[in-house]
Amino acid sequence: MTATAPSVYHIPGGRREHPVLLPLVWDGKNLRRGRGGGVVRVVSPLWIQQGEARYPLRQGETLVGRCRYCTIVIEAPDVSRQHAALVLEADVLEIHDLGSLNGTLVNGERVYGVRRLEPDDEIEIGGEVLRVVHMDLGAAWADRTLEHTLPV
Repeated sequence: MTATAPSVYHIPGGRREHPVLLPLVWDGKNLRRGRGGGVVRVVSPLWIQQGEARYPLRQGETLVGRCRYCTIVIEAPDVSRQHAALVLEADVLEIHDLGSLNGTLVNGERVYGVRRLEPDDEIEIGGEVLRVVHMDLGAAWADRTLEHTLPV
């Protein structure tokens, strides 16, 4: 069974989110760019949820902070420009506090240096709560929860 995606997505590209138009189709196994198009690769089933938005995590570093060049931007005065880094290597996700003055909390405990993250962990930065979520792409497509962010 194929389903056609809504037309506008916010896709992390580089270090900013850009609204783009994509004809995406779920073929029951893979998310594809249009009929017969290439498979959209999802590196990890671990995503970050910030309010209604969801951010896919790719191998390497995802910056979180106040700076507009961060992938996940938190606009609050007590958030550092580059506050923390989410680092994904293989299937291991860690958070690195980048020396922020106000700190980073995971499940209510302050992070000093590096801490491993698991699904359902809550990260608090400057009063904003981010949650590590495990995404089942097929199920998410079926119930249309991929309307906020998708990897390309």
